[in-house]
Amino acid sequence: MTTISCKLAARFDFIYCFIFLFLITYFSQATVNYNKILNHLSLDLISLFDSGDFSDIDIVVDGTKIPAHKCILSARSPIFKAMFSYNNTKEALEKEVVIPDVSVNVMKEFLRFIYTGVKPKESPYFLELLTIADMVNSIFY
Repeated sequence: MTTISCKLAARFDFIYCFIFLFLITYFSQATVNYNKILNHLSLDLISLFDSGDFSDIDIVVDGTKIPAHKCILSARSPIFKAMFSYNNTKEALEKEVVIPDVSVNVMKEFLRFIYTGVKPKESPYFLELLTIADMVNSIFY
């Protein structure tokens, strides 16, 4: 009886080990695929921002209009969401948001973050970016 139970235990150990290794392999590949998908999504969204295709709002900084998309801005900032949720706000009526005291380069870099969720690496504008993030109540850390 002990010989049978030892053989059975060894067989179960092998099966559990096999299942464990299979699951580890499967989920590590799933993580890689998930990261690939996020990377492609990020590239697609930055391409949408750069092209200005289908934009429905302008961000005005230093007299320069930067085309943007209300749905993306609203999803990433409760302040933008409030601006665009009602048809009678100044921003909704004029189809533009004027942001004072910000340079065009800083605003573009911030919008790239809004669109992709990727923080800029070693930006010379880091303090200004934090200021804008605070202004639009966005998560930027």
